[in-house]
Amino acid sequence: MFETAEVGNQVKKEKYKKEAERLRPELLAAQKRMATSDFSTVIVISGAEGAGKEDVVDLLHEWMDSRGIETHAMWETTDEETNRPPFWRFWRILPPYGKTAILFGSWYSAPVIDRVYGK
Repeated sequence: MFETAEVGNQVKKEKYKKEAERLRPELLAAQKRMATSDFSTVIVISGAEGAGKEDVVDLLHEWMDSRGIETHAMWETTDEETNRPPFWRFWRILPPYGKTAILFGSWYSAPVIDRVYGK
């Protein structure tokens, strides 16, 4: 599957700056509209170690109104979480209507890692 994944995409700095100037206000406007909506948003940041996940979250915090965002690191499960239903750790942090949650890691990370390591 990964053999066909496209890698090496690059954007020149000039194009990035031009697109960023246009996209940032659009992102803020979308966040403002979402703040009065009857749904919430969950952004899942996942990937290999060293892939720049922290940089992506930092950029989202910079570009968006962070007052409407909660960020959660979903690494190892705690003792409390292992004594609960499997998805409890995610259920309890789902954002209310009009808010956004950014998750480092997700509900599908553990099964993928277990499969890779033959568990």
